[in-house]
Amino acid sequence: MSWFSSDKLVEIYANDRFTIECIIDESGQNSGLIKTINANFSRVEVKESLSKEYTLLKKFQAKSIIKPHRLENQENKLILSLENFAGESLVQFLQAQRVSLSTFLAIAIQLTEALEVIHRQGIIHQNLQPGCILINPHNSELKIIDFSFATAVKPNSATEVVAELLSGLNIAYIAPEQTGRMKIALDYRADFYSLGILLYQILTGVLPYDTKDSLELIHSHLAQTPKAPHQLDDRIPVIISAMIMKLLAKNPDERYQSASAIKADLKNCQTEYANFEVIEDFELGTLDQRSQFKLSPKLYGRSTESKAIAESIASTNSPKAPASILLLTGDSGMGKTALASQVIPTLIGSRGFFVKGKFEQLNSTPYQGITQALRELIQQLLTENLASRQLWEQKIQTAIANNGKVITNILPELELIIGSQPDIPELAPQESQNRFNTVFVKFLQVFAQPESSLILFLDNLQWADVSCLKLIELLLEDYQSQSLLVVGAYRDREVNTDHPLAQAIAKIPQTVQVKQIALQPLTIEEINCLLVDTLNCEPEISLPLTQLLLQRTRGNPFLLNLLLQSFYREELLTFDFASLNWQWSLAQIRTTSITNHNILELVCSNLNQLPDTCLQILKLAACIGNRFDLTLLTHVWHKVMSDRSESPHEQLHQEAIAQELNYALQKGIIISERQQSITSYQFLHDRVYQTVYSLLPAAELSRLHLLIGQFLLQQTSTVEIEEKIFAIVHHLNLARTLLIEQPAKNRLVQLNLAAGKKAKATNAYEVAANYLDIALNLLPTSTWQNNYPLMLAVYQQAVEVQYLQGNFIYAEQLGNIILTQAETVLDRVQVYKTKIHTHIAQNQMHLAVDLGLDVLKLLDIHLPNDFTENPEYTLRLDINQQNIKSLRNLPITNDCSGIRAMEILMIIIPPVYIVQPQLFSAVVAKMLDLCLQYGNSSLSAYTYALYGMLLCASGKIETGYQMGELALELQAQFDAQEIKSKLNFLFNNMIRHWREPAISTLEHFLQGIQSGIEVGDLEHACFHAMRYCVHLFYVGEPLSAAETKSLTQINLINSFKQDFQLNYAQMWHQLNLNLQGLAKDKFLLIGKSFDETTVLNSWLETNNAMSIFGLYLVKLILCYFFQDYQQAIIYACKGKQYLPASTGLMEFAAYHFYYSLAMLAICSENLDHQSTYFPEILSCQEQIKQWSQHAPDNYLHKHELIAAEIAKVLGENEQAAEYYDRAITEATKAGYFHEAALAEELAGEFYLSRGRIKIASYYLTDAYQGYLRWGAVAKVQEMESKHLTLLNCISKQELITNRDYQLAEVNSASPESCSNLANLDLFSIIKASQAISSEIVLDNLLSKMMAIVMENAGAQKSVLLLQQSSAWIVAAAASIDSTAIDLPCVLITEYQDLPNSIINYVQSTRSTVILQQANQEGLFINDPYIIKHQAKSVLCCPMIYQDQLQGIIYLENSLIKGAFTEQKLAVLQALLSQVAISIANAQLYKDLEDHASVQKSLKQKEVLLKEIHHRVKNNLFVVSTLLDFQSNYVDDPKVIKLLEDCQNRITAMAMVHQHLYGTSELNKINFANYIESLLDNLAYSQASKERNINLILELEPIELNIESANPCGLIVNELISNAIEHGFSDRSSGNIWLKLKRNSTNQVILTIQDDGVGFKPGLDLYNSDSLGLELVCTLVEQLEGEIKLDQTQGTKIEIAFDELNYGNRI
Repeated sequence: MSWFSSDKLVEIYANDRFTIECIIDESGQNSGLIKTINANFSRVEVKESLSKEYTLLKKFQAKSIIKPHRLENQENKLILSLENFAGESLVQFLQAQRVSLSTFLAIAIQLTEALEVIHRQGIIHQNLQPGCILINPHNSELKIIDFSFATAVKPNSATEVVAELLSGLNIAYIAPEQTGRMKIALDYRADFYSLGILLYQILTGVLPYDTKDSLELIHSHLAQTPKAPHQLDDRIPVIISAMIMKLLAKNPDERYQSASAIKADLKNCQTEYANFEVIEDFELGTLDQRSQFKLSPKLYGRSTESKAIAESIASTNSPKAPASILLLTGDSGMGKTALASQVIPTLIGSRGFFVKGKFEQLNSTPYQGITQALRELIQQLLTENLASRQLWEQKIQTAIANNGKVITNILPELELIIGSQPDIPELAPQESQNRFNTVFVKFLQVFAQPESSLILFLDNLQWADVSCLKLIELLLEDYQSQSLLVVGAYRDREVNTDHPLAQAIAKIPQTVQVKQIALQPLTIEEINCLLVDTLNCEPEISLPLTQLLLQRTRGNPFLLNLLLQSFYREELLTFDFASLNWQWSLAQIRTTSITNHNILELVCSNLNQLPDTCLQILKLAACIGNRFDLTLLTHVWHKVMSDRSESPHEQLHQEAIAQELNYALQKGIIISERQQSITSYQFLHDRVYQTVYSLLPAAELSRLHLLIGQFLLQQTSTVEIEEKIFAIVHHLNLARTLLIEQPAKNRLVQLNLAAGKKAKATNAYEVAANYLDIALNLLPTSTWQNNYPLMLAVYQQAVEVQYLQGNFIYAEQLGNIILTQAETVLDRVQVYKTKIHTHIAQNQMHLAVDLGLDVLKLLDIHLPNDFTENPEYTLRLDINQQNIKSLRNLPITNDCSGIRAMEILMIIIPPVYIVQPQLFSAVVAKMLDLCLQYGNSSLSAYTYALYGMLLCASGKIETGYQMGELALELQAQFDAQEIKSKLNFLFNNMIRHWREPAISTLEHFLQGIQSGIEVGDLEHACFHAMRYCVHLFYVGEPLSAAETKSLTQINLINSFKQDFQLNYAQMWHQLNLNLQGLAKDKFLLIGKSFDETTVLNSWLETNNAMSIFGLYLVKLILCYFFQDYQQAIIYACKGKQYLPASTGLMEFAAYHFYYSLAMLAICSENLDHQSTYFPEILSCQEQIKQWSQHAPDNYLHKHELIAAEIAKVLGENEQAAEYYDRAITEATKAGYFHEAALAEELAGEFYLSRGRIKIASYYLTDAYQGYLRWGAVAKVQEMESKHLTLLNCISKQELITNRDYQLAEVNSASPESCSNLANLDLFSIIKASQAISSEIVLDNLLSKMMAIVMENAGAQKSVLLLQQSSAWIVAAAASIDSTAIDLPCVLITEYQDLPNSIINYVQSTRSTVILQQANQEGLFINDPYIIKHQAKSVLCCPMIYQDQLQGIIYLENSLIKGAFTEQKLAVLQALLSQVAISIANAQLYKDLEDHASVQKSLKQKEVLLKEIHHRVKNNLFVVSTLLDFQSNYVDDPKVIKLLEDCQNRITAMAMVHQHLYGTSELNKINFANYIESLLDNLAYSQASKERNINLILELEPIELNIESANPCGLIVNELISNAIEHGFSDRSSGNIWLKLKRNSTNQVILTIQDDGVGFKPGLDLYNSDSLGLELVCTLVEQLEGEIKLDQTQGTKIEIAFDELNYGNRI
């Protein structure tokens, strides 16, 4: 239909974008409508807009949507001709009348029906508001007439909103997700929110948010909940009010989910109202519940498995529960991960830790699953308060001691808890392995405690590396591992009997509870339950579909879900709104290929539906790994695209890549998660990841991995390479076939060498071997000549790693290559060292010694065959104090040959001692020779200790002790931690007790255990533990306490699998038990700890001299205590031949002591034996006498007791009596109460033999009580049976009570429109900047800033925490429910209205936390505050000032999920940077006012204010510089211009402060001078001089305060910038006049005039679409001034104002 000049056009509605006019023909009748786009749009934009609308309108067949006729040109103007409709704008309609409820319902139903049609066409309207609706006022029929902003969206998906979409929209009606400030994709539900606003307005006559300020409106949409309509008008039915409020839900998921559901509820209301004039309440949105396709999240068919998991967790939580393992097995997709992830958190509660880690098939990083889980654990710890974190730090540090670096090397995040850790010494391979295992186990045990169990879920165990499996095995076996449950999931079909996992499981000892749960496919009943719950149907209806699904999926849950989602996506499964049921056709389903797809094919079908760019990004992501973060992906994408010059893909920025990834998110191909403020992604399932990865051809894969690896390497600093080495090498190794040039290969070799070393240091030998094999294969044989150091280093590491793996043959082969190619003897020695270790590891001790001697010959070191045949070595024993002093002063050696020789000698010491003991002294003497020849090294300490041991054994105790002290001194001097445990063992065990009280050794043994564990020397740690058990007996520790202490050490030894030490310690432990009466036969070492009959033969066969001697000694002691002296002699004689094995030990002295006493007892019984035994007795007494002269505490009482017994035998009764008393006194004084009791018993026997009954009774009673205190119940019982009548001074009841007590103790031990979102953010920054410029009173500043931050961020609640001194206070709190800002100033510990875990985490890490739905995701879901308040969107951001954490801002929105985005964070951080400096300034000012006297403070305030203005100026210039920096990363000219304008505005404010601190009056500036400076800056930025634009100034020297200068400076900036930029577009020259003066009333008059093209005629300054003019008008209002526009001659703007005065600043 065309209209003619005779026709009349009547405007029906017009806004800034379009006009609707009615065509009135000559007869006065309406003949149609036309729509035109306003003149401020270009012809291209007009054509594009109307063409789009025309195309859309033709699609719709709905009564409530206007029908188009044609698109045509009339009078050179494009118009859209529409159907005739007799209506008016809904805007006019609502202004003219109050709508009745029935009319309201009719309108609402029509609008809903229209949306139903629109959405079914895959269209979102986006701008539903009164201006786009015409309504017939007579019958309420309506038409939607505008689709300017409508956009297409794919069914069942969403589109990512971008900030530019906001331009032109009526902000009063937009949904929160349309603001561009939420991390929520835009979909059709945004129209429901707009519908809710519209219905609210129709029903109540007002908008829900009563403001015209754009920022306030956006904030209201994001954070405010309006009053419900029935609260405004009680005539409005509550149910309709509830419907509208449901539409206005901030979270799209909480709104109606379909127009059909809205219509159904509206029609229900309409029917009820028509029939009864009352509308009863009913459940809203029931149709939504049925029509939404959402797979039920419940677990089906897993009740038995869930119960088994619950039982395992309950067992773990029981007191002293040992570590256990639960294995979940099943095929891929069987739901192992889902079962553990859903069930375990509900069972563990808040009393334990549940952490998850996952192994990846294509990732070679050692311990990846465990470290991933531990990172999660660290993050949980960081959520706790400071006191709790400090407690954890203490616990961790205590457990791992000085070996923190062992953990932080693979878990650097731990340093956030325990701080930076000291370097650890480099150890021999075995010790390094032991150290790592021990430290890691101890670290994990910190968290596995009875009060807080640890559940470690490790997924995909079939891909775990061997080292990780070994670590798990050690963790489970360790006796100290309690309250620990390892839950492992793996695919059992991929694990055969030869698989490392199967072997690891088989090695788990029977003492560890192992439970396996095999997940079975879902049954037909279980699948049908899933369909019934998902489709809301009866079981018999869904059963046929269930049968088909079971047939196709075989009950695999993952495949089942994929197939159902595919049915829905392909519209094979649809909801019928007529019948309100889900419908499907089995026949149609069977004909599709989907049902025959396997998992791989289904995933591929999903992938094929993705946009090409999205798929390309996903492929690249798969090359990065199963998990990837957005930042790295963006960088790598740019790198890849820059290398593809022919690629059609543009260089997407990070947000654009995130937008592309949204398609994959919607398809369920990936899932997203947030760590602090970083967005990361993970492929939904391993099969999905593998499928995407497989889509790339091999050549492309190699190329991409090369690009990724090279990029990571380029982006990693030298100091960070070690931390990121595995990721870098992983990618480069996969691309190594692309490396052609040898230098490039050599660089990769170096990286693999570094990776191999790091993996070896963490015991990941299999991984290390792989890296080193790759390195070897990259090096040609010629490298021995071309790059010898590199080749040698790789081979040496490879040999060592193969040895550590037990691959001795391959290690030998590699070692032989080095021996062939080595250039020096020293290079060969390194290989020989490994070969010697290999022999020792294979128990080939003779071969180890022989090879060691041969290597020494290569170093020109020759040893004799026998120590005794070489007098020159014997002379060394004559060393004296002067010689020791000279040893201390020896120079430090740097001689490599000498050091290597010492290393070889030290390595062969153990095998020499075992198989060639005659060489032992020669080896020690040669080591001493080398020290004298070359000087001291760390190994000298061990040498001197060995030599000291030999000296002590030869009777030169004082000299030997001094040598031992010298050894300790040198060890400390060289900080030789690697030999500390060995050295301490020698000194404590073989030297210390000859000079110090033996009781002092106990603490040193415990320290030795710890030092051995710290450096991985488990052998010597266990030697210390063994000797601790032995010395507990020697020093007379009460037997019950000694039993408990021994058991602890025995368990430790057992956990480290040191059999020799274990058997020896258990033997002495059994002695303890026998004495306590806890053995069936007190003479036999057979009991719960030891069985002599099972070990003696094997010891005799292997000539285990030390153990044999120890056994006979223990038997000797037992027989003596229980007075079987003849048998004691027999055992002493058996042990005598093995006596040398105890040289230097306390056993050596104990043997002489008890053997002497046994012989004397025999002699006492039969004097005929004197001649046989006395020579040996006297010899023993003489030796003990010598020892007592050096260590009287240990040996004097022994000497006196032997002397007493000798005197008794000889009949020297007076001397005997004296010696007995002296022995008792010395033993008691030294603390040897058990031997004091023995002396008392022998004294009693002596007096008894002399007939001195009363005296005997006295001594025997003391002995009895002494034994009782010792806990020797068996001995006590023996005395009772033998001397009961002599013990009658002790009541019978006391005897029984004491005995029972001891036994019990033993047993118990066990607005409208706004041009651009960026402009709104700009207004926020300007507001904040002005607040900084005009406020230094802290409370006022906080109030202003909290309001601005709340408004900008879209928060409902905000809390500002500040650090004052060492305490944290709540400085300010704001809520959407209160207009006032609360300034509580209370300690954070007294403030209960915050999630402490989040605050603690930000305090600890100084990182930002953004949560899209805090009550459902992340580390903080168990926080009591989160649980109580069900917080959704949370943003918690640190405020950093001068690199110090100054404060924390906490923002919350409980109405919307995803309210806070990265874009919003960037603006917020810009605001907070200004807040931080402002607070610092205000606090300085407040402190000055609070504490300085009035007279003194005036000068101080002046200095302070200068400093404050200086800081503010610097801060604003920093912001300006950041904007300049940001513009370098933007290509859009509009955005660049916007940033430049921003810079000029901020510079204008900064210059005010620059002038303020440069003047004597700190509250005023010379505004004329300021203008000159400002214009210099503008002239530079706008290039006005180059364009020949003259600035003509007439400025009076007017002074303005800061309140006036800031807005006035911004006005000058805006108007001059506008004039320069737009005023002379028609020519290259012109003039601008700027005048500043005061008028007769003392007003300031600012005039700016130019002779340019001028504004368009009729311009209204207050209703302009120019942001600059809008800002000028706003600033004039702030100045409370007037603005005039004169366009008679060019353009002239005059502003008049009085200077503002808000009070004196000083």
